Amino acid sequence: MPRDHYVAQTYLSHFCDATGQMHGYRKLAANYFPCTPYDVCHEWDGDNNPKYLAMPHALGAYRDMFERDWKKSVRRAATGQPSDQERLSLAGYVANLFYTTPAMVRVQKEILVTQGLNSMEFERVMRELHGHDLTDLPDEIAIDMVRTGRIEVELDPDYVKAKTTRKLLAYAVMLYHQDWDVLINDTAHAFVTSDNPAAFIESPGPDHPTSVYCRLRRGSACPFAQDARSSA
Repeated sequence: MPRDHYVAQTYLSHFCDATGQMHGYRKLAANYFPCTPYDVCHEWDGDNNPKYLAMPHALGAYRDMFERDWKKSVRRAATGQPSDQERLSLAGYVANLFYTTPAMVRVQKEILVTQGLNSMEFERVMRELHGHDLTDLPDEIAIDMVRTGRIEVELDPDYVKAKTTRKLLAYAVMLYHQDWDVLINDTAHAFVTSDNPAAFIESPGPDHPTSVYCRLRRGSACPFAQDARSSA
Protein backbone atom coordinates (compact mmCIF):
# COMPACT_ATOMS: atom_id res chain seq x y z
CA MET A 1 0.00 0.00 0.00
CA PRO A 2 1.57 3.32 -1.05
CA ARG A 3 2.49 6.06 1.37
CA ASP A 4 0.70 9.04 -0.22
CA HIS A 5 1.67 12.49 1.06
CA TYR A 6 -1.24 14.91 1.38
CA VAL A 7 1.43 17.54 2.02
CA ALA A 8 4.11 16.86 -0.58
CA GLN A 9 7.70 16.15 0.34
CA THR A 10 8.52 18.83 -2.24
CA TYR A 11 6.63 21.34 -0.10
CA LEU A 12 8.03 20.08 3.21
CA SER A 13 11.63 20.21 1.94
CA HIS A 14 11.44 24.02 2.13
CA PHE A 15 11.19 23.72 5.91
CA CYS A 16 14.24 21.51 6.43
CA ASP A 17 17.48 22.65 8.02
CA ALA A 18 20.87 22.45 6.31
CA THR A 19 21.11 18.71 7.07
CA GLY A 20 17.75 17.91 5.43
CA GLN A 21 16.04 17.39 8.79
CA MET A 22 12.76 18.85 9.98
CA HIS A 23 12.02 19.68 13.58
CA GLY A 24 8.56 18.38 14.37
CA TYR A 25 6.27 19.12 17.29
CA ARG A 26 3.23 17.05 18.26
CA LYS A 27 0.49 19.29 19.61
CA LEU A 28 -1.45 16.61 21.47
CA ALA A 29 1.57 14.99 23.10
CA ALA A 30 3.43 18.33 23.37
CA ASN A 31 6.74 16.77 22.42
CA TYR A 32 9.51 17.47 19.89
CA PHE A 33 10.66 14.88 17.35
CA PRO A 34 13.21 15.05 14.51
CA CYS A 35 11.93 13.85 11.14
CA THR A 36 12.30 14.09 7.39
CA PRO A 37 9.65 15.04 4.81
CA TYR A 38 9.20 11.33 4.06
CA ASP A 39 8.17 10.59 7.64
CA VAL A 40 5.21 12.93 8.06
CA CYS A 41 1.97 14.21 6.48
CA HIS A 42 1.03 11.03 4.65
CA GLU A 43 -1.90 8.61 4.44
CA TRP A 44 -1.72 5.00 3.38
CA ASP A 45 -3.21 4.86 -0.14
CA GLY A 46 -4.68 8.33 0.44
CA ASP A 47 -4.66 9.26 -3.27
CA ASN A 48 -6.95 6.35 -4.14
CA ASN A 49 -10.74 6.65 -3.84
CA PRO A 50 -12.37 3.83 -5.87
CA LYS A 51 -15.63 3.84 -3.91
CA TYR A 52 -16.72 7.37 -4.86
CA LEU A 53 -14.73 8.40 -7.94
CA ALA A 54 -14.99 7.00 -11.46
CA MET A 55 -11.27 7.82 -11.78
CA PRO A 56 -10.01 6.41 -8.45
CA HIS A 57 -6.61 8.12 -8.62
CA ALA A 58 -7.96 11.55 -9.62
CA LEU A 59 -6.64 13.20 -6.46
CA GLY A 60 -3.17 11.75 -6.96
CA ALA A 61 -3.13 12.89 -10.59
CA TYR A 62 -4.18 16.39 -9.53
CA ARG A 63 -1.46 16.57 -6.87
CA ASP A 64 1.21 15.36 -9.29
CA MET A 65 0.18 17.89 -11.93
CA PHE A 66 0.66 20.89 -9.66
CA GLU A 67 3.47 19.63 -7.42
CA ARG A 68 6.00 19.22 -10.24
CA ASP A 69 6.59 22.99 -10.64
CA TRP A 70 6.32 23.89 -6.95
CA LYS A 71 9.99 24.64 -6.22
CA LYS A 72 10.48 26.88 -9.25
CA SER A 73 7.18 28.65 -8.64
CA VAL A 74 8.01 29.33 -4.98
CA ARG A 75 11.37 30.84 -5.96
CA ARG A 76 9.67 33.12 -8.48
CA ALA A 77 6.91 34.10 -6.05
CA ALA A 78 9.58 35.30 -3.63
CA THR A 79 10.72 37.80 -6.29
CA GLY A 80 7.18 39.19 -6.56
CA GLN A 81 7.04 38.43 -10.29
CA PRO A 82 5.77 34.89 -10.88
CA SER A 83 4.59 34.11 -14.40
CA ASP A 84 0.97 33.20 -15.10
CA GLN A 85 1.96 29.53 -15.27
CA GLU A 86 3.79 29.75 -11.94
CA ARG A 87 0.82 31.50 -10.33
CA LEU A 88 -1.44 28.70 -11.53
CA SER A 89 1.00 26.09 -10.24
CA LEU A 90 1.02 27.70 -6.80
CA ALA A 91 -2.75 28.21 -6.72
CA GLY A 92 -3.37 24.62 -7.78
CA TYR A 93 -1.26 23.08 -5.07
CA VAL A 94 -2.37 25.52 -2.36
CA ALA A 95 -5.96 24.46 -3.15
CA ASN A 96 -4.89 20.90 -2.37
CA LEU A 97 -3.13 21.97 0.84
CA PHE A 98 -6.22 23.83 1.98
CA TYR A 99 -9.02 21.41 1.09
CA THR A 100 -7.71 17.81 1.21
CA THR A 101 -5.73 17.49 4.44
CA PRO A 102 -7.27 15.13 7.04
CA ALA A 103 -8.02 18.09 9.32
CA MET A 104 -9.96 19.91 6.59
CA VAL A 105 -11.82 16.72 5.61
CA ARG A 106 -12.99 16.45 9.24
CA VAL A 107 -14.14 20.10 9.16
CA GLN A 108 -16.03 19.58 5.91
CA LYS A 109 -17.63 16.44 7.32
CA GLU A 110 -18.97 18.45 10.27
CA ILE A 111 -20.26 21.13 7.88
CA LEU A 112 -22.14 18.56 5.77
CA VAL A 113 -23.73 17.01 8.88
CA THR A 114 -24.81 20.46 10.09
CA GLN A 115 -26.28 21.29 6.69
CA GLY A 116 -28.24 18.05 6.75
CA LEU A 117 -29.63 18.78 10.21
CA ASN A 118 -30.60 22.30 9.18
CA SER A 119 -32.42 20.92 6.15
CA MET A 120 -34.35 18.51 8.35
CA GLU A 121 -35.25 21.30 10.75
CA PHE A 122 -36.45 23.47 7.87
CA GLU A 123 -38.62 20.65 6.56
CA ARG A 124 -40.15 20.15 10.03
CA VAL A 125 -41.01 23.85 10.38
CA MET A 126 -42.56 23.92 6.90
CA ARG A 127 -44.73 20.92 7.76
CA GLU A 128 -45.93 22.61 10.95
CA LEU A 129 -46.59 26.01 9.37
CA HIS A 130 -47.88 25.09 5.95
CA GLY A 131 -48.64 21.40 5.93
CA HIS A 132 -45.98 20.67 3.35
CA ASP A 133 -44.53 17.17 3.41
CA LEU A 134 -42.07 17.20 0.53
CA THR A 135 -39.94 14.35 1.84
CA ASP A 136 -39.94 11.67 4.49
CA LEU A 137 -37.47 13.52 6.70
CA PRO A 138 -37.54 12.73 10.46
CA ASP A 139 -39.81 14.55 12.88
CA GLU A 140 -38.76 16.87 15.71
CA ILE A 141 -37.92 14.05 18.12
CA ALA A 142 -35.55 12.37 15.69
CA ILE A 143 -33.90 15.71 14.83
CA ASP A 144 -33.36 16.40 18.52
CA MET A 145 -31.86 12.93 19.02
CA VAL A 146 -29.34 13.64 16.27
CA ARG A 147 -28.45 17.08 17.64
CA THR A 148 -27.93 15.75 21.18
CA GLY A 149 -25.84 12.80 20.02
CA ARG A 150 -28.31 10.00 20.87
CA ILE A 151 -28.36 9.22 17.15
CA GLU A 152 -25.03 9.66 15.38
CA VAL A 153 -24.75 10.80 11.78
CA GLU A 154 -21.73 9.21 10.16
CA LEU A 155 -20.19 10.27 6.86
CA ASP A 156 -17.46 8.30 5.13
CA PRO A 157 -14.35 10.56 4.98
CA ASP A 158 -13.66 9.22 1.47
CA TYR A 159 -17.08 10.55 0.39
CA VAL A 160 -16.18 13.99 1.73
CA LYS A 161 -12.78 13.84 0.03
CA ALA A 162 -14.40 12.82 -3.27
CA LYS A 163 -16.73 15.84 -3.18
CA THR A 164 -13.71 18.08 -2.63
CA THR A 165 -11.61 16.38 -5.30
CA ARG A 166 -14.24 17.14 -7.94
CA LYS A 167 -14.03 20.85 -7.10
CA LEU A 168 -10.27 21.26 -6.68
CA LEU A 169 -9.60 22.76 -10.09
CA ALA A 170 -12.38 25.33 -9.54
CA TYR A 171 -10.79 26.23 -6.20
CA ALA A 172 -7.42 26.60 -7.92
CA VAL A 173 -8.83 28.97 -10.54
CA MET A 174 -10.50 31.01 -7.79
CA LEU A 175 -7.18 31.39 -5.93
CA TYR A 176 -5.36 32.21 -9.17
CA HIS A 177 -7.66 35.18 -9.83
CA GLN A 178 -7.46 36.65 -6.33
CA ASP A 179 -5.12 39.31 -5.01
CA TRP A 180 -1.79 37.91 -3.80
CA ASP A 181 0.62 39.34 -1.27
CA VAL A 182 3.98 37.64 -0.72
CA LEU A 183 5.37 38.18 2.76
CA ILE A 184 9.17 37.95 2.98
CA ASN A 185 10.56 37.01 6.37
CA ASP A 186 14.10 38.31 6.86
CA THR A 187 14.08 37.96 10.65
CA ALA A 188 16.02 35.43 12.66
CA HIS A 189 12.80 33.48 13.26
CA ALA A 190 11.80 31.47 10.19
CA PHE A 191 8.21 30.64 9.31
CA VAL A 192 7.01 27.26 10.49
CA THR A 193 4.43 25.04 8.80
CA SER A 194 2.09 22.24 9.84
CA ASP A 195 0.13 19.26 8.57
CA ASN A 196 -2.59 21.76 7.64
CA PRO A 197 -0.45 24.40 5.85
CA ALA A 198 -3.14 26.64 4.36
CA ALA A 199 -5.84 28.32 6.43
CA PHE A 200 -8.40 31.10 6.45
CA ILE A 201 -7.53 34.47 7.94
CA GLU A 202 -10.73 35.71 9.52
CA SER A 203 -12.02 38.97 8.07
CA PRO A 204 -12.16 41.86 10.57
CA GLY A 205 -15.46 43.03 9.10
CA PRO A 206 -17.84 42.89 6.14
CA ASP A 207 -15.79 45.48 4.22
CA HIS A 208 -12.66 43.33 4.33
CA PRO A 209 -12.20 40.15 2.25
CA THR A 210 -11.51 36.81 3.88
CA SER A 211 -8.04 35.55 2.96
CA VAL A 212 -6.35 32.19 2.58
CA TYR A 213 -2.85 32.13 4.06
CA CYS A 214 -0.18 29.61 3.10
CA ARG A 215 3.45 29.32 4.20
CA LEU A 216 5.50 28.71 1.05
CA ARG A 217 8.89 28.22 2.66
CA ARG A 218 10.84 29.25 5.75
CA GLY A 219 11.32 32.77 4.43
CA SER A 220 8.07 33.55 2.59
CA ALA A 221 4.31 33.17 2.83
CA CYS A 222 1.38 34.15 0.66
CA PRO A 223 -2.09 35.39 1.62
CA PHE A 224 -4.72 35.15 -1.14
CA ALA A 225 -7.45 37.79 -0.66
CA GLN A 226 -10.83 36.36 -1.61
CA ASP A 227 -12.34 39.29 -3.46
CA ALA A 228 -11.42 38.27 -7.05
CA ARG A 229 -9.83 41.61 -7.98
CA SER A 230 -7.06 41.59 -10.54
CA SER A 231 -3.52 41.24 -9.27
CA ALA A 232 -0.02 41.53 -10.63
